[in-house]
Amino acid sequence: MSRLAKTTIVTVVTTKHKNVGRTKVAIAVAAVLVVPALLNMLTNEVLRAHHPMAGAFYLINGRPMHLYCSGHDAPTVVLDAGEGLTG
Repeated sequence: MSRLAKTTIVTVVTTKHKNVGRTKVAIAVAAVLVVPALLNMLTNEVLRAHHPMAGAFYLINGRPMHLYCSGHDAPTVVLDAGEGLTG
């Protein structure tokens, strides 16, 4: 086998191993990004099941609005925690 043929074989093998390393890195990065999001979704579902919000949701102009009423008599106080957006 000539010297040129040996060099070519080594180069092909090295490139193949680089792709395997890149694949492992891509899988690790995907896991680091996806796993916390899934845990967050799971935690939210568990917390909502164990600690439901007081009040109820009503559809106002096709959008859900959470309303919680307590107390009686006057004065009536309405607290709105909107983001300042109009729609």
